Amino acid sequence: MSLHPSEKIRLLKLLQQRDRDKIPPILSPLWRPYRKKMIHGGRGSGKSESVVRINIRQASNYKQRIVWGRYIQDSIEESIYSLIALLIEYCKYPGWRIYDKKIVHKKTKSKFVFKGLRDIIAAGSMKSYAKFDKLIVEEAQQVPEDVWIIAVPTFRNKGSEIWAIFNWYEELDPVYKLYCMNPRLKTFVENGYQYRTDGDTLVIQCNFWDNPWFPDVLRKEMEIMREDDYDLYLHVWENHPIAQLEKAIMDRILVDLAMKTILPADGPQVIGVDVARHGMDRTIAYEKRGSKVKKIMSVKNTEPIIMARELAHKADNPYIQFNIDNGGLGAGGMIDKLKKELGFKNVNEINFGGNAKNKKKYANVATEMYFECKDKLINADIPNDPILKQDLTGRLFGYDEKTRKKIEKKEKFRERYHRSPDDGDACVLCFYDPGKRIILKGNEKQNLMKKVKNRRLYNKRRFIV
Repeated sequence: MSLHPSEKIRLLKLLQQRDRDKIPPILSPLWRPYRKKMIHGGRGSGKSESVVRINIRQASNYKQRIVWGRYIQDSIEESIYSLIALLIEYCKYPGWRIYDKKIVHKKTKSKFVFKGLRDIIAAGSMKSYAKFDKLIVEEAQQVPEDVWIIAVPTFRNKGSEIWAIFNWYEELDPVYKLYCMNPRLKTFVENGYQYRTDGDTLVIQCNFWDNPWFPDVLRKEMEIMREDDYDLYLHVWENHPIAQLEKAIMDRILVDLAMKTILPADGPQVIGVDVARHGMDRTIAYEKRGSKVKKIMSVKNTEPIIMARELAHKADNPYIQFNIDNGGLGAGGMIDKLKKELGFKNVNEINFGGNAKNKKKYANVATEMYFECKDKLINADIPNDPILKQDLTGRLFGYDEKTRKKIEKKEKFRERYHRSPDDGDACVLCFYDPGKRIILKGNEKQNLMKKVKNRRLYNKRRFIV
């Protein structure tokens, strides 16, 4: 079958357009309008190239004045200028003119300029860019908080946008703290990918496994680094902060491995519940079966009696262990309901500020719980959730007047991350042994042992990296 010359030209144009629009599917929401777009991830994710492709395409169709910035830019070669010029030539975007310090489109009058934000702020010339439509910041983790505070309100035209591209460097990078830790951000899933947004800000985390065109040459580099220096690999390729906060209770590598471990849900069932303390807080529950942990509840503004019934539906038998934080609103009602009306025999009220089992080593129960959980993570399978990871690795400790380890107050964590570590607390409650024994009567022990034996037991651990 032969094609008419006009059909050949049309097909060629369609193929060229397909090549121009080639971005990883996880980054597709970037085509939509959001005031702030935060794109962070490790090497090989395709984030920088995709941002360039999207903005060249948009600026080819309608007028866009874009500042491509980075914190320090001593020369045009240090900017994303070279990548833009290369893609314009490689993908044959029509109508573009590439000059020494700017790139313009002759038809739409779109213009790309390249600036160092530090120099703009120092010269007091930020207001001169007020009429521009976008600020796209590369290596955004380097930009200090005061620069963001000045720069973001400057771009205030209708429909203007702020884009940030970065690899997470420190736990509290200003761009991450200001725009990715907002408690109003809600998680949504689309086409199997997870995003966070509050309607104004879109946060996307992407890594090499999200890029269908991840090149083999980079894969070899990644595998070598993973073997030689796993901590550096986590930062470069998986977007982990390179430096953990000093005196963090749990090591980031330990938590990461536990999140990548696959174990069967075989063994005694334990449910840990962190009860909401304030009206807008959520009650979180995690379940541990053997060494496998999963999240089973996250509710807000729910009656304690209703929550007790929901937990009862998830219990295998009346002798499973419940560890419930008794400091939240309605915790007493939930505990009474489980004990007295629903007949559960092993409901433990956990007072985070109470005396630890090992009083000489730990100042309170909360400290003991976190360190006890840390010791057990080496043989555990916990959910791969960024919030849970931050809760576990972000809790710090110090020492009291008796040189006992003492976890920091929740208020300190809340100051850094603008939320309470509820997921972390519920998770460590699953691992905590309050030191109380279950007393079984008659043939109850035999019946429970029969249930355990009917489950398949696996001793091997398997990692997916």
